[in-house]
Parts: sequence; C-alpha cells; structure tokens
Amino acid sequence: MYLFGEADKLFYFFLIQTSFISIQACTPTNIIVENITKNSSIILWDMPYQGNSTLCWEYWNGYYHHSQCQTVPAPRSYYKLTGLVPDAHYQVSINSSCGYGSYGSETTLFTTLPVRTVPTVPGIQVSAQTDETITVYRSSGCNSSEILTYVFQYKETTSEVWKGIETSDSSITIPSLKAATTYDIRAYCYNSVGKSALSNKISEKTLSESSVIPATLIGNASADNVLLMWNKPTASDTLKRLEIRAQSPNGYSRTENTTKNSTLFLFSSLDSNTTYTFQIRAVISEEEVTSWSTPLSITTLPNVPSKVRGF
Repeated sequence: MYLFGEADKLFYFFLIQTSFISIQACTPTNIIVENITKNSSIILWDMPYQGNSTLCWEYWNGYYHHSQCQTVPAPRSYYKLTGLVPDAHYQVSINSSCGYGSYGSETTLFTTLPVRTVPTVPGIQVSAQTDETITVYRSSGCNSSEILTYVFQYKETTSEVWKGIETSDSSITIPSLKAATTYDIRAYCYNSVGKSALSNKISEKTLSESSVIPATLIGNASADNVLLMWNKPTASDTLKRLEIRAQSPNGYSRTENTTKNSTLFLFSSLDSNTTYTFQIRAVISEEEVTSWSTPLSITTLPNVPSKVRGF
C-alpha cells in the first residue's frame, strides 16, 4: 500500500482500528436451539455486529453423515431449520462476516425427536395368582418410541362390566378379587399419538382361600412351650412367609414368622398353667395377608418342682 501525506496515514490507522474492533464484537455468541420437532428446529444467536451470518449444520446417525450451510443476511440472528432427519444428532455452528474476516462461534448439539406412532397391540400373560389377586404382565407389543401408559381391564367371566386400572408399569397386580373365581383380562396401551388395539382376552381363576391359608392348627404343650403343627397350604409357592400369633387373656400377644413351607413351630418361653390362643395366617406380599385361622386354645402344663432327694 502507498501512503501519501499525514491524512492518508491517519486514514490507514483508522482502518486498522476499525478492523480490530470488529474482530472483538463480531463473533456470534449464545447459540440457542428451540422448538425441536422430528423435522425442524429454530436456531437463535447473539450478533453484536450487524453483519451477515453463515449458519452450518450437520448430522450423523452412525453410518451416514450430511452437512449443509446457509447465509443469513443482517440484521437477522435466527433461522428455522427444516427437512431434518428424525431421531438424529445435529451439530450447529455459526460464522459471521464482518470487517475483513469471517469469525466462528462455538458449536451446539441437539437431537431431533423420533417419529411417533400409535403403539402396537400388546400381548399379555399371567405370572401369579392368589385367592384375592392376579398378576398380569405385557409379554409383547406396545412398541413405541416414547413412554407408554398401560390400561389393564378385567371382569368376572359371568359379568358384562369391565373394570380398568391405568399404570405406567408394564405389569400389574389386580387386587380385591373373589376366591375360586374365573376372570377375563385384556389390555391396551397408548401414547400422545393414540392408543393400540385391545389385546386378546385371557382367562384366569383365582385360588381357593383354603389353598393359601394353612389348615387347622394342632398342638402339644409342656410347662413353658407349645409345639404347633399344620398341613402345608397347597399353594404355598405363591406365599412370602407364614405368621403365627399367640395371645392370652392377661394381654400377652406375640407374633412370630416362619418360612412358607414350614409345617411346625415351637412357641417357647411361655408361662406355665396358662391358656393361650394360637392362630396362623399366610403373608402373600407386604401389602396382602390372609385372614387368621380358626383359634386353637391350649393350656400349658403346671410347673411341677423336682423331688428333693431323701424325702
């Protein structure tokens, strides 16, 4: 460059200063991605200097890569991306054009939403039952890219009225059923797009009450303990444990636990010559127990002292 006179030198100095100031104030900042859908999003950024911007975006999905750029004229500092690929990872960067150079920004990442469809029809199966409950789970179907809501419906086979339970879990225990009764069960699931078709109906019978409650207690007593015995419930595999309770008229009450397959239990440290009432019940879960069995009353033997030698 040729300089002529002091005025030209001053003009050259002014250009250098202007370019330097533009570098400091030209870089885009605060990139924000809003209104993300499966096919579009809006990009916003801060541009202190009112120059054109070049917006570039690229995506990858594991095996395919695509990049594209678009010039955004000043003074705009936003742009709506369209034609995006659903469920894809995108990287956005912005370059500004001002002064004598192009100045870049930091990159920002976002992911487009997946394609949402109506869930497929579920398949359901029974995993357990007691005399009062049936546990059902989704074995197949309800395929969806977002969190689902499940609706399990049930009714007595002889009834026409369906009841429903809504849950975010893919399995449920239907409570408060009648013992030894056959129930019809079906289900469907739904998301924000819509609901699936109903599943095929399945039928399941609850257990009889006698199959989970131990049979009548019998027992033998000594002065300070009572040995209780009973027959194992036929549906003991569905139980969690058994509970045995001892009570007396003077206010004594004690409950002990034993395993679900036990058939006897020794109540020790009892008072002699005292009548106790014993009962047993089955624990199906921490929230569900059977009723106590028919009370069995047993009186411990008197505490007879040993004979003293010589008398």
